[in-house]
Amino acid sequence: IDQIRNLTGGTVELQGMRINPVSLQVTMQNFTVHGRETAASPPLFHADRMEAALSIDNFWGRKISLRNLDLTRPSVHIRIENDGSSNVPAPRAPARPGTPLRQRIFSFVTRRLHIVEGELLVNDMRTPLTASGDRFDLAVDYAESGGIASYAGDLHWQQFELAMRDYVPFRSDVSM
Repeated sequence: IDQIRNLTGGTVELQGMRINPVSLQVTMQNFTVHGRETAASPPLFHADRMEAALSIDNFWGRKISLRNLDLTRPSVHIRIENDGSSNVPAPRAPARPGTPLRQRIFSFVTRRLHIVEGELLVNDMRTPLTASGDRFDLAVDYAESGGIASYAGDLHWQQFELAMRDYVPFRSDVSM
């Protein structure tokens, strides 16, 4: 929770977590990250349930990878105001002298991602989202120049199927 709080700059809540060392699975219940939204607004991110299956790639080198990630009822809420400000917080870790202008705040790769009953809410536009696919890769960088924060990211998702709103589900690869 402290690591996520430092990376995102938001407040983090976790109702419960269960670890199964035999199957290398971690299940988290009611995981929430609050941004700079008001108390009456939905949080920046919430998932009723997150289940991650891990693989040990190299025991001696302590290399572990994420095999599967299942998200049940995840919700992402982004609010952008007319002045350009948003509810997305800045990382809490202060920039140290000599650090690059653009810092990687996280990189996330899983062999399979499955989203059930998800939702994307941008300002007042709500989009239901269900998706499943292979090799999901997301990296997010943070930069601050002249007191103005910005985020940049790379997203790659192979052989995924996406269903949004009332549209017919489609299969594709994406790289952006």
